[in-house]
Amino acid sequence: RDLHSQEHSFPTRRSSDLEDLSITGFADIEVSELIDPELTTVHVPHREMGIAAAKSLIAMLKTQTPVESHLLETRIVNRQSLGPAKPH
Repeated sequence: RDLHSQEHSFPTRRSSDLEDLSITGFADIEVSELIDPELTTVHVPHREMGIAAAKSLIAMLKTQTPVESHLLETRIVNRQSLGPAKPH
């Protein structure tokens, strides 16, 4: 089959259709606030994650046994890249 046939092509979208999109990022990096629209993202506590990983590694090296998993709290940072849900 021809890969350029209608069957395999993506529909073209008008720029106004972009208003129908919601985009979410992960890790809450600084650039999330600098782009337009500002990116809604999941904040991950990187510092706490590193501290927990280091403590777990030290404990594993000392005891030669696996350690328990750690759950760290994340949060949504709402910015401008999410729109309201639209009915289908």
